[in-house]
Amino acid sequence: MSTQSGIRKLFEKSFSESTDWTDWYFNNVYSDGNAMISYVNSQPASCLMLDRYKFKIASQQVGMSYISCCATAPQFRGHGHMSRLLIDALLESAAGGAAFASLIPANRRLYFYYDRLGFSTVFYSDEQRYTSLHSFRSGNDYIELSPSYDAFHALECGRTATVIHSATDFDNILADNRLDSGIVIYKAEKETSKPAAMLFATVGQHAAVVRDLLSASEAASESALASLRERIGERMIIVHTLPGENPFYLKSHGMVRIVNPLPLFEAIGAEHPSTEQVIRLRDPIIPDNNAVFIIHGGHVERSNSTMRRITLDVNVDILAKIIFNSRRVGDIFSIPSFRPSMSLMLD
Repeated sequence: MSTQSGIRKLFEKSFSESTDWTDWYFNNVYSDGNAMISYVNSQPASCLMLDRYKFKIASQQVGMSYISCCATAPQFRGHGHMSRLLIDALLESAAGGAAFASLIPANRRLYFYYDRLGFSTVFYSDEQRYTSLHSFRSGNDYIELSPSYDAFHALECGRTATVIHSATDFDNILADNRLDSGIVIYKAEKETSKPAAMLFATVGQHAAVVRDLLSASEAASESALASLRERIGERMIIVHTLPGENPFYLKSHGMVRIVNPLPLFEAIGAEHPSTEQVIRLRDPIIPDNNAVFIIHGGHVERSNSTMRRITLDVNVDILAKIIFNSRRVGDIFSIPSFRPSMSLMLD
């Protein structure tokens, strides 16, 4: 049995995706190079996909691994096969230079399972609901155009801390949206044709769910939502937006596990050269991360020990919760923090 066949077999036993979607994924997105699988007596036991992305932090970029399609055959569950495969994925991510690994748990109880491996819940969305009585201002400053990767990339790079998708990723996002009978709306400034907003929504019988709304301004967001309202009639609109400093309704969306702190600290030091920290990091899974990291003058030094005063003594999961959080949390620890975004991941 090939790796692809084994992973597809496990995937179909574990997830309820349609045959059309599964065929599309394994014919167009799947790659043996990103696949990890374990066997018991030549039978597929557990599998996952480990994809590589870039993650933007302010003007810096670091490597990110994205773990998906985690599945274990029913007869092999509860024997540690997935935990061992996830640890291998974390070690491979670190060896490949990624700063952290991320994933989106398939259900609520799995958040506690991934907690045990050092993952932290840091990705959130702020859910906003609009009934048919709510009207959006379409405005006269925007025109609707066909969505393009260049426009999408420009809007994505406008975010402070976010996953960066490639042109191939964008094509897959559009295909995934079409399979869900979704809608993509792109608005540009009328006078300059500069990208203004791009909206991705799936439409059900009673509501349209906006999976992501990338926007350069509130007015552009309103214009995109006004166009969505015109297309869906009186259905409710549910928008998953980035959480601000005072979020209305936070909903957990994904997790991060730091696997290689050095590039993460280097990005922070380069972006905020005034940062002064001596951080002792503890990691029960990746031995190389058990060290002291000195951030000074925009540079980072790794040491096994130091005579300097430790300013922060934390495990990897706590460090992630500090760095990927609201600005107010970062201020408490005197370290820059960023609300991260991870959307449109074919989850």
